[in-house]
Amino acid sequence: WRIIIMAITHNDTLRNFVRAEIISKLGAATAVLKLKNSSGTTLATISGLSVDATGTAGQFALTSEAGGNMEDTSVDAGTAVTFSLETSDASSAILGTVGTTGTDIVLSSNDFSDGDAVRINSFTYTCMA
Repeated sequence: WRIIIMAITHNDTLRNFVRAEIISKLGAATAVLKLKNSSGTTLATISGLSVDATGTAGQFALTSEAGGNMEDTSVDAGTAVTFSLETSDASSAILGTVGTTGTDIVLSSNDFSDGDAVRINSFTYTCMA
């Protein structure tokens, strides 16, 4: 057996295509970010998000449609380990990991008590390079 490990890069045209497909999936709908525990139960829901596609090649940012904070002020107890960025009809567009280091979303703490608040200061998606 031979194992080949490759580092693949993509040009800006392909990166922008992937970005456009994700933005198209999110569409004109309001995006929702859900933080979930290891069983897939949603602990926090940050809704009212819109896509700002003015970033560089392969990037977009999420912003609050209301211009306020991206937060949930009534979190359920548990440890968030995954997230899903979904359309308003609960169709997932992006899935990833949550933790305190080395994850897709890095939080100061991913262990929540009932009624805690969680705030996302910034969310930038960068398509594979």
